[in-house]
Amino acid sequence: MQRNEKFGLNWDTIGLKSRKEASGGRKNFAQRHRFAAHCLLALCFVAITAMHPYFVGVTEIKIEPKSKLVSVSCKLFVDDVQEAIFQQTGQKINLSAKRPQDQVLLKNYLLSKLKINWGTTHLPLTMLGYDIEEEGVWCYFESSIRGKAKSLVVCNRALYETLETQTHFLHVTYGTVKQHWKISNPEDCHTFGMQ
Repeated sequence: MQRNEKFGLNWDTIGLKSRKEASGGRKNFAQRHRFAAHCLLALCFVAITAMHPYFVGVTEIKIEPKSKLVSVSCKLFVDDVQEAIFQQTGQKINLSAKRPQDQVLLKNYLLSKLKINWGTTHLPLTMLGYDIEEEGVWCYFESSIRGKAKSLVVCNRALYETLETQTHFLHVTYGTVKQHWKISNPEDCHTFGMQ
């Protein structure tokens, strides 16, 4: 009895009909392993790129021309905001706990990073509150405008000091007119034309 047969291996069970085919088997074996290695490398590449974090924030500004009301919503990742506030103040916060002192820290941080000008007039923002939505935090502000302006300047530097690749999507609605723009660190402002 041969060694291969002792372990239950013979030419038929491994898919070869003769010893002649077995000699070409090394070539097939190498091809199969090369293919498997390429598949494994591709899988690793996909896994690494899937784990790469994206640092994106959203700022929505809605202006009602008749009532002169300005509503501002800003969404960022909770962990990133908490870390940025810790870096700036040295105080750890837990936004999920909804403690008043955490809201004050959040408000102070965002008001130092988010600036909006109606023409040449700076719009003072009043924080209304915030909500946690999955991994994000939505922060709500309001202000009001006076008169007409030809432009709206939105500056958002939130998280720029801690995240080199931070990007903000800006969405502005003036009445029924919608405009969109993207700013990425270090770019921090965009001017929207108002009609």
